[in-house]
Amino acid sequence: MKTDTSDLPGTETSELNRELGFFAVFATATGTMIGAGIFILPGIAAAGAGPGAALSFLLAGLVTSIAAMSVSELATAMPKAGGDYYFVSRATGPLVGTMVGAGAWLALVLKGSFALVGLGQYVLHFSPVPVLLTAAAGGILLTLVNLVGAKASGTLQNFIVVALLAIMVAFAVFGLAAVEREIMSPYLPFGWSGVFATTGVVFISYLGVMKAAAISEEVKDPQRNLPLGILTSVAVVTLLYVLTMVIVTGVLPQDEVVAAPAPLADAAGLFLGAMGGLVIAIAGILATLSTGNAALLSSSRYPFAMARDRLISGWIS
Repeated sequence: MKTDTSDLPGTETSELNRELGFFAVFATATGTMIGAGIFILPGIAAAGAGPGAALSFLLAGLVTSIAAMSVSELATAMPKAGGDYYFVSRATGPLVGTMVGAGAWLALVLKGSFALVGLGQYVLHFSPVPVLLTAAAGGILLTLVNLVGAKASGTLQNFIVVALLAIMVAFAVFGLAAVEREIMSPYLPFGWSGVFATTGVVFISYLGVMKAAAISEEVKDPQRNLPLGILTSVAVVTLLYVLTMVIVTGVLPQDEVVAAPAPLADAAGLFLGAMGGLVIAIAGILATLSTGNAALLSSSRYPFAMARDRLISGWIS
């Protein structure tokens, strides 16, 4: 017989303040999707689908939007901390819920850790500070911000995402003007099979959006702001990925895109000159900070929710 954890004594006695609005949801969802991957995946995607990899990102975005609608529906019906942990634990019981919650927490911790290591790599463009030292400093800084509260973390996330999107929009505007159609021929060198196969590869760049539901208990007017923020994020990130892929494969020959360790920086160097690499490095710092902050904010809600259900030590809640 399944156990309903909502009947446990002491369950859900700790309530979180609703301090986050639409843009905080949008920024958190965007931050968990856009990380260092956007600067690396174009080369991997081009190796599998050529310039047609832009279609792979589009298809992956469409699939993600379907999943995002499901998550939005659940989050608006049950706007509680813990997101998918809460949904699963109420549907199947605490055992499966704990497995899901622990797995989601670990995934976000690792995602945030990798992002902070990436932060250290991008900082090397400006200062020879050891990568792990930068990563540790970034982690401590983000932890302190999150300790102040969700509102402070959300404000920081908003600022980072706005700055990152501004840079990427500028990259798109200048990059589209430099695209040469001849370079993109043949558009589907590996046929549609290459496009579909690559869709599965690039889909990983969208997975973080589902974790935005973990902060639903802190969202004001969740019936409006959660679905609007999550779905808008998917739409914007999909457009950004598609445009990025079009630009990279439209200014660089395919063999160079595949071989380049940082294809965005190489592409930016062609139409932004010497400043191109610097601009992309700044974007990389913002992207990794955004991912780290979003992962830290979202991941902390899983142990909180499980502690509130008395599945782990209560002092966490």
